[in-house]
Amino acid sequence: MRKIKVNFIISAMYLGGTEVVLLSYLNNFNFDLYDVTLTITRKMYEAECFPSKLSSKVNLIYLQKYRFLNKIRIKKKLNYKINFYDKQLNSILLSPISKYIIKKEFKKIDDLVDIHIDFDSSWFYSHNKPFISFMHFSLTSKTRRGLLKTLSTIDDSASVILLNEDMMDEFVRLPLINIQSKCHVIYNPFNISKIRHLALEQLKESSILSGVYIVTVCRLDEKQKDVTTLIKAFQILRNDFGYLGNLVVVGDGHSKHDLMNLATRLDVKDFVIFLGSQLNPYKFIYNAQLFVLSSKYEGFGNVLVEALAIGTPIVATDCPVGPRVILDNGNAGILTPVGDAMAMAKSINSVLTDSDIKLNLLSRATQHVEKFSVDKVLPRFYKIINNILSVRNN
Repeated sequence: MRKIKVNFIISAMYLGGTEVVLLSYLNNFNFDLYDVTLTITRKMYEAECFPSKLSSKVNLIYLQKYRFLNKIRIKKKLNYKINFYDKQLNSILLSPISKYIIKKEFKKIDDLVDIHIDFDSSWFYSHNKPFISFMHFSLTSKTRRGLLKTLSTIDDSASVILLNEDMMDEFVRLPLINIQSKCHVIYNPFNISKIRHLALEQLKESSILSGVYIVTVCRLDEKQKDVTTLIKAFQILRNDFGYLGNLVVVGDGHSKHDLMNLATRLDVKDFVIFLGSQLNPYKFIYNAQLFVLSSKYEGFGNVLVEALAIGTPIVATDCPVGPRVILDNGNAGILTPVGDAMAMAKSINSVLTDSDIKLNLLSRATQHVEKFSVDKVLPRFYKIINNILSVRNN
């Protein structure tokens, strides 16, 4: 039987939640039935990172891999300052050349595959084969320009994948014909056993992390992640509730220095440990007393599923969209209002000091996390692919 040729597309590979989920799809795909390709729009060299090993069964293609054409994007991703000359050079010369190459190379692939999966909704070039587009974030996070792009992407797609039921409630209100029939809820798939295995890796940073701690794992971008509220909650936890442990922050980003300065101003800098990005964040979650997510908004909240799988108690903001679904309406983790440091501190303290609350959360988490396993999620995705191709071929 001929294999179905599936082409996943992403603009670049960084160390982020979207990339982790993409690799979970790719590495666990049914290679007996599907011929799978990963097409990366631009090669980002030192700014590029595969959070886990890509299966050798996946074909890897870069559409544009000239360093000099991507240098401005690489600098920006690495938080280097971009001068006026570089911006003008990129706008007038480098970017148009890059787009021409990408468009030209993509046409070669378009003729060879059966279906494209636009994994980060970044594709805007013409195509002949059907597209499935993934939407990773709530509409509340989008600017007017971003919303218009989303509408265009949906209109151009054969199907749209939304990550949870809350996103579906948002998207069905969009002014597009057939929007409801196009949209499908597919949870992000997780290799639960692999996460648990990696969580048991020895903590070499034990000298830094001596004693107890609570942890967060996120990109340090205060527009979304709001670690500011978490640090304020941590100060309250120490001053008002007598917590003697540390706060460990795993992740990097342009807000890091502002957050370090905040910890200094709140007189908790000696107890807030910034570890930067880590290829294996699971071991830090496993060894923590508690995991905290403080986001203003999410598309799903991958790290919450990972914490559920590892068996670490969770306190998370009840932000749009994802945490409420993942935490089973607060039964598998405590939900707190967005931006409320006092409420967050009280919730953290309740889990740390009440063993009954902790045991109830962990008991529900063990049952609930299985709905996000690759074995439960991927068959639903295969069905969408097969239905699109069946309609197209008839």
